[in-house]
Amino acid sequence: MNDNFVNNYIAPHTDEYTLDIIDKTINEIILTYKNKNMNELIEIMNDFPLNRYSRKLVGNEIYLWEA
Repeated sequence: MNDNFVNNYIAPHTDEYTLDIIDKTINEIILTYKNKNMNELIEIMNDFPLNRYSRKLVGNEIYLWEA
């Protein structure tokens, strides 16, 4: 058996991107944004500092998780 395991995530093909903002103190999603423009969601992400929030951006060929 091969001990080398690669975890590959294949992001779904969609016309819209989804951004989840997770509050680290309660470990729950507090906001969800959907938009066809990924750059607008990235601008929103920058308003939530990583010392308090985790951010997950999923969309067409992208899965970005920042904790």
